Amino acid sequence: MTRVSHRATEGESWPGQNDVVTHQGPTITVRSYDPSRGAVADLEGGDVTVTFGSNEIVITGTAAGLRDLARWCLVISDEDAPAGAHVHLDPNVTPLTAGSLPIIITRQ
Repeated sequence: MTRVSHRATEGESWPGQNDVVTHQGPTITVRSYDPSRGAVADLEGGDVTVTFGSNEIVITGTAAGLRDLARWCLVISDEDAPAGAHVHLDPNVTPLTAGSLPIIITRQ
């Protein structure tokens, strides 16, 4: 279940601004972090491209690719993952496309 909520800040206004939207979304299954092996994720094989926008990082992907990226984030967020646990995602290696920037996901 995903809850999305946004309350208007001062000066902001739109119809339904204080509504809360509830949505039953996809279920993602991930392995627990294994201290002896590190982060391991079972991927669907989707595509994600990470690029620079004008003043931001842009992450674009297929539904499967975005779920694959989420799996990496969830494995690193596991309670058994120590601070500093990280995964390098390189261009042309699932889920990143050949035209993507490389990324590193790190647990604080």
